Amino acid sequence: MGCCQDNSRRYVKLLNMLISLIGLAISIFAAVKQKEINQLTEGNKYASYVPILAGIVLSLLGGLGIAAAKKQNKFMLVTYFILMFVWTLVVLVMGVVLFMYTGYIEDVKLGKSGTSILDLINDFEVKVYDVCCDGVGPPAQVCNPPILTDGCIIDEEKYNSITVVPEVCDVLEAAGDILTACPAGAAAFQDVFSDFLVEYFNPIAITVCSLAAILLLNLVSVCVLICTNRYDYDREYREKQQQQSGTVAVGGAGTKYT
Repeated sequence: MGCCQDNSRRYVKLLNMLISLIGLAISIFAAVKQKEINQLTEGNKYASYVPILAGIVLSLLGGLGIAAAKKQNKFMLVTYFILMFVWTLVVLVMGVVLFMYTGYIEDVKLGKSGTSILDLINDFEVKVYDVCCDGVGPPAQVCNPPILTDGCIIDEEKYNSITVVPEVCDVLEAAGDILTACPAGAAAFQDVFSDFLVEYFNPIAITVCSLAAILLLNLVSVCVLICTNRYDYDREYREKQQQQSGTVAVGGAGTKYT
């Protein structure tokens, strides 16, 4: 039990050092890429603060985990476990959503439609084409059901409600060859733009899911530490174990950790 406890304590401290560093790296990266993030989120000046704050929270949670493992205090360990469990679920859901989103983009590129999310992605990409390729390529046309062709507008009402700010076009222009597909029409642009989105979001999705795996491993280590540490922080349990082993409980304190 002592060996398991010591190993769990060591793993929790090491994993939380890693988590703190990852959180710090996320905040720094988001701060450096702040302008780019704002452009990709249609000029929302507060969008870049989300990953910055997320990184700070993750780094603080890592610090709490290190302190909880060092002190092996029941309240700190349980509080940390609950907070990190919630945070892990959030990160895991984000990773799954990103992977699903890239899959939907691939489906749209293959000409699939018929669901609200696929139709919305299609109309968003066509809207980006009309805004960024205005005057360069022919305007996109409304689809003629039941014949749906690539590069056409599926839901005209939703298409009209989509706003694409000029900063998005600036990002695409800086990205390279995306806007060179404008003269070929909406279908050609949509293929290139879909590839760009997949290449952009796939590494993010992989990173988020890898982080979720680290957080899950950390949760297991914390859970083991809480269970193996019960003798030190639970006096009633300690006295029961001592009685069963034929010893008498003297005093009330368990092991002190610093």
